[in-house]
Amino acid sequence: LRTTPYPLPPENLNKQAKPGFSHPRHQLHRNLAPAGYGTGERVKEMLSKIGLDSKARAETLAVDEWISLARALGVV
Repeated sequence: LRTTPYPLPPENLNKQAKPGFSHPRHQLHRNLAPAGYGTGERVKEMLSKIGLDSKARAETLAVDEWISLARALGVV
């Protein structure tokens, strides 16, 4: 059970996570690029920048990794 709040509003995280899960068999960069987060290459770069596999899928990220990605992509 988490006792401290997450460092960003849930609606911001949901705004990013929803397109991330839109096509479960796609890699994350393929789902986020058409949703307005830049090119697939930009999303891959941001994933690598925060220490994640550039071929990651939405279901492999923990909540804290989603938060890091949101910050890297400028969602927060």
